Amino acid sequence: MRQLISALFTLTLLAVGMGMVGACSTPQAGASNDAGNTILTYPAGQATPTVGRPAPALAAPALKAQDVLESWQVVDLPAGLPGEVGRWITRDGYLAQDGIQPAANLSSRTTMLLSPLPATEISAAFYDQHNGTAGLISNAGDHGFYRLLLDRGTGTFSLERVVDGVATVLAGGTAVVGEDTWHTMQLSGGGNTLIVRLDGRELARITDAKPLPAGKVGIMTRALGGIMFDQISLTEEN
Repeated sequence: MRQLISALFTLTLLAVGMGMVGACSTPQAGASNDAGNTILTYPAGQATPTVGRPAPALAAPALKAQDVLESWQVVDLPAGLPGEVGRWITRDGYLAQDGIQPAANLSSRTTMLLSPLPATEISAAFYDQHNGTAGLISNAGDHGFYRLLLDRGTGTFSLERVVDGVATVLAGGTAVVGEDTWHTMQLSGGGNTLIVRLDGRELARITDAKPLPAGKVGIMTRALGGIMFDQISLTEEN
């Protein structure tokens, strides 16, 4: 009799244990038991960032991404092997950097898109997903160029004069740029006065003692992909 009672008790414990495992095997967010009590609640996941079209940076008409892609010149620094240049594409109506072509590899080199005609001012919006670098170019020519560089990792900006590959820093400071967020940047280079703006706020206004002649303008980043541009507008030289 004792053996029979012990066996029945063991079978009862096993049945109860299997029922508990079945009830908790695959809990859902906010799952409840038969009595209506919450068993387990999972925290809500973060929403996937949505890339919305940014507000116009300037009153000047913005250029279409496809028009920029077809008429602007790709220039890399340092230059790669023959036929190996920064790969720029259009994606969802935006201008996007996509590594190095033809193999779509990634590189830390600087890649630029330069306008076909001279201009005195350029503005653009950018959306940095994982690249970390965005910038603008002005007064570009055989002599050199001015470069605005925004570094998301360090939270800083620098304005440089680059002549024959040698960069001279003209201004710099704090410039907070968020990831997966639209920002607008502007570089004015008419005459010997340079003005830098980020999201409409003036970051620097300097007078260059050795001003560069007027030249082409452009956008720049590193050939690492993960960044998009929009609302590119410029003021052409009179």
